[in-house]
Amino acid sequence: MPQITPLGKVDISDEVIEQIAGAAASDIYGVKNMVSKKTKDALSELMGRENPAKGVIVAKGDEGLTISIHIMMDYGVNMQAVGNNIIERVKYTVEEMTGEMVNKVIINIDGVIA
Repeated sequence: MPQITPLGKVDISDEVIEQIAGAAASDIYGVKNMVSKKTKDALSELMGRENPAKGVIVAKGDEGLTISIHIMMDYGVNMQAVGNNIIERVKYTVEEMTGEMVNKVIINIDGVIA
């Protein structure tokens, strides 16, 4: 949702929010890597580019943003604790950097790596 100020309009794209959320989530202890769920992410991988938005999908709604994150976790970590840490970090970081309200953060654990 664009933010209108006396000086103009600020519109933050979904891709930027995905990058912010992905960077915040990948910094959490226990997250091995992000899991690609979009064709665009797979193309970036083939070209050898690192995409911080990999595995992140943002949907804007009336109640705020819904952010879905797909990750691989380290073997032996407490999945519940890591998931809660990701939710808190992503919600705080996105709201602080963009001013957008985050309604929900959904964590999808797609695998465990030893």
